[in-house]
Amino acid sequence: MTTSNSNPSRTTSVFVLQIVGFKNSGKTTLTAEMIRRFKGLGFKVGTVKHDAHHFTIDTPGTDT
Repeated sequence: MTTSNSNPSRTTSVFVLQIVGFKNSGKTTLTAEMIRRFKGLGFKVGTVKHDAHHFTIDTPGTDT
């Protein structure tokens, strides 16, 4: 993907990774560690949590 900016030779690539697993299988722990490592390498990182089961956001005691 090429972006419009002041340096036309600069390109930006976007990588999308989906993490799927059973409840309490370590998805959040894995995701948090990957974010720390990618940021340590200088990457910009964003996350999105998908609502497949109509969860209630910000429930005490959960990682939502």
